[in-house]
Amino acid sequence: MSSQWDAFGRLATLSIQYAHSLSNTATIFANGKNQIEVFISIQINDTNGSTLNISENELKKAVYLCNYRTGKSLPANWLVTFNENKYNRAVSYRSTLIADDTAISAEENRAAAQIVFYISSNALKDDALVAVGIDIPGVGKFDTTAEGTETKNGPNGTSGSKFKSPKYVAINLLQEINYHNVNNLSIEDSGFFTLYSNGWWESRLDVINIYKSHTSATMKRKKIRIKPKTNIDNNYFLEHSIEYDPVVNSDINKGSLSWHGSSHKGFNVIDNLGSGYGLPCAVIGRGYHHDNYQVNFWYSFQNHVKLDGNFYLADNSYVYSCEAKRVDEEYMGQNEHGAATLLLYKVTVPESRCRLYYWYDAIHTATLNVTDIYGNGGSAKLQFDDADFFDTPHIV
Repeated sequence: MSSQWDAFGRLATLSIQYAHSLSNTATIFANGKNQIEVFISIQINDTNGSTLNISENELKKAVYLCNYRTGKSLPANWLVTFNENKYNRAVSYRSTLIADDTAISAEENRAAAQIVFYISSNALKDDALVAVGIDIPGVGKFDTTAEGTETKNGPNGTSGSKFKSPKYVAINLLQEINYHNVNNLSIEDSGFFTLYSNGWWESRLDVINIYKSHTSATMKRKKIRIKPKTNIDNNYFLEHSIEYDPVVNSDINKGSLSWHGSSHKGFNVIDNLGSGYGLPCAVIGRGYHHDNYQVNFWYSFQNHVKLDGNFYLADNSYVYSCEAKRVDEEYMGQNEHGAATLLLYKVTVPESRCRLYYWYDAIHTATLNVTDIYGNGGSAKLQFDDADFFDTPHIV
């Protein structure tokens, strides 16, 4: 049976280089996902000295990667594929040529065929010097190792000189970053932005049932961005999510009261599930030992937000009906610069020594899932309370 290789006359070029750098040394993470892309340049001539065109499929069957020093297969931790993933990028490049003759020539860059490999490592073991080889049917093996092979570079491998063209790429490995370790996460606080400062609230003196309206409540919003905490420049989260069981009005409300002769729930602010709006992971009130009363609503940044209703507070003499109104629809789907992001809405009522009235806090722990641009990943928990982690989450 005839073969595309039958007319092989001579291997003119076989070389290996990085696809995105002229340097010959790259650093990647040993996480099994972080890839580095290499180009294999091949020029094969027929017996007349013209280019012998070999199909890509046949070339892929024939080409392999090996150790530059020994010619042996790469250790099992090295993963080699023709398929690119989302984490194909080097942490850094640099040049560490062993000898001048390992540089890629202009002629080699003009080779007739190029094959692309993607290399990764799933374990932090020895760094690698990677050469390329080709096993030509009916002829034998050639490679770019330091010593080359003994195969004669001619028709059927029976004539011609030894092929020796030392070429390699060096790959250095870094320990993967585990984002289960909270020391590898950083929190960036945007600071509060005032949405309004004339919010409506109403007080009632319980003894004689006198109502009075006020317009001095405020609503503020801020972003909490969670980012990689590493010394790697320009690293960010390519994939991130904040997952939680949503808080609904029924999780918070615990009864009704009479207000202006009508029955009102103690808490009725959140647009409920199925409305098309997102729901918070925590609603927390704080104020008895403070100069005002604050209610925090914590959302994932991926949510549309709708706050539309009232909650009630009380002290020893008064009951207060407090309005919370805000619709934000611009956040859904935005990536926020590669950071996992929370939104905090804070309603502040200028009354001291208050307590929740016919409702209570609802706090659901959120799970943070992240993967950075190099394929390093992990999960952590986000917790909230009415003390140290009222305005900033606790990451555990």
